[in-house]
Amino acid sequence: MNSSKQEVFVLWFEDIGSDDLSIVGGKNASLGEMISALKKQDIRVPD
Repeated sequence: MNSSKQEVFVLWFEDIGSDDLSIVGGKNASLGEMISALKKQDIRVPD
Protein backbone atom coordinates (compact mmCIF):
# COMPACT_ATOMS: atom_id res chain seq x y z
CA MET A 1 0.00 0.00 0.00
CA ASN A 2 1.26 3.43 -0.91
CA SER A 3 1.73 5.80 2.04
CA SER A 4 0.00 8.69 0.25
CA LYS A 5 -2.49 10.58 2.43
CA GLN A 6 -5.19 10.12 -0.18
CA GLU A 7 -5.03 6.33 0.19
CA VAL A 8 -5.20 6.29 3.99
CA PHE A 9 -8.62 5.88 5.59
CA VAL A 10 -7.83 7.53 8.95
CA LEU A 11 -5.68 10.61 9.45
CA TRP A 12 -4.80 11.89 12.91
CA PHE A 13 -5.33 15.61 13.52
CA GLU A 14 -1.65 16.05 14.44
CA ASP A 15 -0.73 14.81 10.95
CA ILE A 16 -2.95 17.15 8.93
CA GLY A 17 -2.92 20.86 8.24
CA SER A 18 -3.93 23.49 5.74
CA ASP A 19 -2.13 21.64 2.93
CA ASP A 20 -4.68 18.82 3.33
CA LEU A 21 -7.74 21.01 2.83
CA SER A 22 -8.91 19.15 -0.29
CA ILE A 23 -8.70 15.79 1.50
CA VAL A 24 -10.14 16.55 4.95
CA GLY A 25 -12.14 19.77 4.52
CA GLY A 26 -11.77 23.16 6.15
CA LYS A 27 -12.88 22.43 9.71
CA ASN A 28 -10.68 19.34 10.04
CA ALA A 29 -7.68 21.10 8.50
CA SER A 30 -8.13 23.94 11.00
CA LEU A 31 -8.37 21.48 13.90
CA GLY A 32 -5.17 19.83 12.69
CA GLU A 33 -3.38 23.19 12.60
CA MET A 34 -4.63 24.08 16.09
CA ILE A 35 -3.70 20.73 17.62
CA SER A 36 -0.22 20.81 16.07
CA ALA A 37 0.36 24.32 17.45
CA LEU A 38 -0.85 23.37 20.94
CA LYS A 39 1.28 20.23 21.12
CA LYS A 40 4.37 22.28 20.21
CA GLN A 41 3.62 24.40 23.30
CA ASP A 42 3.39 21.24 25.46
CA ILE A 43 -0.37 21.61 25.89
CA ARG A 44 -1.92 18.17 26.08
CA VAL A 45 -4.71 17.58 23.60
CA PRO A 46 -6.79 14.37 23.70
CA ASP A 47 -6.78 12.29 20.51
